[in-house]
Amino acid sequence: MEINELNPKKDKCLICGSDKLHRFKAHASDATDSTLVSIVECGSCSFAWQFPLNHDDQQSINFFESAYADNGKTQSKYFNSDYKLNISKLEYEFVAGLPVDEKTILDIGAGAGIFADVAHENGWKVAAIDPALDPELAKRNPMIKAIKGTTDKIPGGELYDVITLWDVIEHAATPVELIQKAKQHLKNGGWIVIETGNYKSTDRVIGGINHWIYQIDHRWYFSPGSIKYLLESAGFSEFILSEKVLRPGWNGTTGYAGPSRAQLLNKIIRNPLRITSHLSKYNNLAKAKEWGMPGIGIFAIAARKPYKKN
Repeated sequence: MEINELNPKKDKCLICGSDKLHRFKAHASDATDSTLVSIVECGSCSFAWQFPLNHDDQQSINFFESAYADNGKTQSKYFNSDYKLNISKLEYEFVAGLPVDEKTILDIGAGAGIFADVAHENGWKVAAIDPALDPELAKRNPMIKAIKGTTDKIPGGELYDVITLWDVIEHAATPVELIQKAKQHLKNGGWIVIETGNYKSTDRVIGGINHWIYQIDHRWYFSPGSIKYLLESAGFSEFILSEKVLRPGWNGTTGYAGPSRAQLLNKIIRNPLRITSHLSKYNNLAKAKEWGMPGIGIFAIAARKPYKKN
């Protein structure tokens, strides 16, 4: 069952259809000033999105072209080439564990092309596409097919064993369409891999409106459950979730035992004027105990395109 494209203007949850929506402002962690982003959050399933948007499509492209060129000097260290290389090695380990017929891969949202480099060095035939693709990629590694543009520029008929979207889906103007287009370029039995921040994580609840997940260019705030729902709706099956965060130095376990009542009491004693805030966070953390993988702040999920039945 296919679903309609996610429309941020809707007055009901785009995933579960609930009208219990909560609107608030959060601090954009990737801004160099005090920029706020407007968030809509579902009170039933905790799916969230940004509306109104801070960036249109062209502003997003300009933002990332600038960030890649900056190499993490003033923007997030995520864009530092050395740090991104370490991330890409962990991401590649996840991909390398997938059963594939051959070793062909398309990296959508390839950015500076560092993951593409890592995959190529490990014997994969690689294509990389991004509207903000670093032009240096084609120069330093001509064996990688480098495409500057959107998925519309992928040549028709080209099929891959694996298609990756590392930290892409949260930026996509049309995430449902993006998943469907990726599926069109997957071989039967091939894998789509999506990585994004986990909105239903204890880290995000604890961080509140100052959590890193809130960013100028983040349009959607997914969880493993909501991404799986989109993938199932697009016809994918056989899901594999990474049980660790694919970031160097990040710890965490998939489960969560629940908040500490002793810590809640200590917080109330130290700052009784904020008792409402303390209780609210405690209740949200208690709710998080029932979420899938709440201890993982960034998750990666692989889903398989089924083989055609004879």
